[in-house]
Amino acid sequence: MTLRTLSPRVPTHAKKQTNAQLSQQEWLRHAAAATPAELFCELNSGEEGLRAGQVDEARAFWGANAAAQAAKRPAPLRLLAAFADPFTYILVFIALVSVLTDWVFADAGSRDVTTPLIIGVMVLVSGVLRFVQNEKSTVAAESLAEMIETLANVERDGDGGNPIPLDEVVVGDVVHLSSGDVVPADLRIFAARDLFVSQSSLTGESEPVEKRTSLANPGAQGGTPADGDGACALTDLADLAFMGSTVISGNARGVVVATGARTMFGEATGTLAGRKRQTAFDEGIRSTSRLLMHLMAIMLPIVLVICGITKGDWLAALLFSLSVAVGLTPEMLPMLVTCCLGKGSVDLSRDHVIVKRLDAIQDLGAIDVLCTDKTGTLTEDRVVLERHLDLNGNDDPRVLRYAFLNSYFSTGVKNLIDRAIIERALAEGTDETPVAPGLSAEELAERWHAVDELPFDFERRRLSVVVGDADGQTRMICKGAIEEVLAVCVDVEINGCVRPLTDEERSRVTSRAEALANEGMRVLGVARKANPAGTGSLTVEDERKMTLIGYLAFLDPPKASSAEAIRALAAHGVTTKVLTGDSARVAEHQAEFGPAE
Repeated sequence: MTLRTLSPRVPTHAKKQTNAQLSQQEWLRHAAAATPAELFCELNSGEEGLRAGQVDEARAFWGANAAAQAAKRPAPLRLLAAFADPFTYILVFIALVSVLTDWVFADAGSRDVTTPLIIGVMVLVSGVLRFVQNEKSTVAAESLAEMIETLANVERDGDGGNPIPLDEVVVGDVVHLSSGDVVPADLRIFAARDLFVSQSSLTGESEPVEKRTSLANPGAQGGTPADGDGACALTDLADLAFMGSTVISGNARGVVVATGARTMFGEATGTLAGRKRQTAFDEGIRSTSRLLMHLMAIMLPIVLVICGITKGDWLAALLFSLSVAVGLTPEMLPMLVTCCLGKGSVDLSRDHVIVKRLDAIQDLGAIDVLCTDKTGTLTEDRVVLERHLDLNGNDDPRVLRYAFLNSYFSTGVKNLIDRAIIERALAEGTDETPVAPGLSAEELAERWHAVDELPFDFERRRLSVVVGDADGQTRMICKGAIEEVLAVCVDVEINGCVRPLTDEERSRVTSRAEALANEGMRVLGVARKANPAGTGSLTVEDERKMTLIGYLAFLDPPKASSAEAIRALAAHGVTTKVLTGDSARVAEHQAEFGPAE
């Protein structure tokens, strides 16, 4: 029985018409509770994806995969918005007062338009400068955005999956996910292997969550489609992956159930579209404007009363009090502020930084604490495998070869550590290998093949790969944080002999790893296991009773410019905080013995 016996004309599909009328939360809960077969039937799709002729119809019916954005206002309105600030309002008010006093109270021969003319020129120059700079920045940002194209691996007509632009994804598409991918739309997962995703863009939680092919518990299904009593949060539904999430590890296939504004991410961005957050700069402008208004409100009647009583000419007193109000207003201030912000924007542009709003310059200058990543920001983002050691602390090519097989045959995106291992192994000679002496790394990769894998996740903090040869022999190779690899080992290999992992041996291993970490190196452990059970359907339970064989020590050199940058920030009163996932010893070593010294 095939799922493709339904009419290909999407708008005539009764179930689709009903589902399209459901609210966003009702539809996503319905998609989570339905079986894959039921959902494929409702979406007129299948495990092999949509047919080519269905794509345009699905897009027309369900909508494009584009999040809501604030509509760009016409140029005349953007020009007027450049003049919309409290200082400008005050100056316009003062100019009107000056014109009225000259034309109503002054004689025809003594009328003077100098004051309102000067004020008008100041307002005009300030607004035009702001408009021109904002337009230039907007055009530059849009040009930059057009250069970046995000792709999704989508299967159609059973082609196995091909990369297509994100905005071409439609409801009913089957999406392939692997480590490092960004989820292109809201998906119902129907096939998964150790899938962990980060939903921090939606929930703010940094810890990755596991996604499965069914709901994690009946309670998640038992809630009403809306947010009824007992219904869990949408982000807790284990068989849904949401647009904007990042795949941390594993792989999966899912069918698109919502795109664009009907996704959770799209709904969130839709509520923010067009809203401008009040910054410290905006509040400062308002505060100064209120101060000027209060001064004028206080000074004008006081001067009027004093002059009227002392001079006896109340008309002259009124004109003088209005002149005092005009004199209290800094007519040049708006233009000076705009010129200073504009200069800051130009200076940043020389360093290839685009400033979309001039007001952001002041916000940048008001920073007193800067939180920065370490890897790639303070360091060169160029991880180097410094040492591959046996448990005695001696260089051992066998440790490198085992690590090479683990990194080479792991699926998903190769991270910096994997690339460093592969590059070092390819650069090594052909003296020894762990399984076939005399073979180079390339020949080693040809002799062995991938059999199974337990992908990396942030709970285990290790990655295990099973490789096999032509004789049917298999080996599990585990690489990961030294303490996590130790947790699954029962033996150690020292000088070619395997012995039990005693408390004394464990202490020696930990001490040597700490010594390497104190030198600023990131330390991983490498372990092996011959002919593991469960090959073909590995679970975490198979990742046990392994033999620890050595260490890998990596170094990410600090940038030569990082010390100077941190000193410059400190000189300007900015405290730098380093955020890193590395061990505390590595971070402390970089801070104490990096180029800052």
